Amino acid sequence: MINNGIGWMNMINQYEPWFENLLSNIIKDEETVFLDVGANIGQTLLKVVPLYKNVQYIEIGPNENCVSYLRNLVKKTGLSR
Repeated sequence: MINNGIGWMNMINQYEPWFENLLSNIIKDEETVFLDVGANIGQTLLKVVPLYKNVQYIEIGPNENCVSYLRNLVKKTGLSR
């Protein structure tokens, strides 16, 4: 999703391919709470939530443009829990 020029990096299919391996070492069970500090435009959200359906995902970001983008991203993709 591109919104007001924000979100281009989310359109790259293999952005940070090493990150999925890292996630499998961090998230060990479905009871995990994942805290994303500096959530930016949701790159981590788009990797964690589809792979780990029951993980509680909390995102924090100081940039109001990014927060607005994240709200729209979650609404349009249905990734909220």
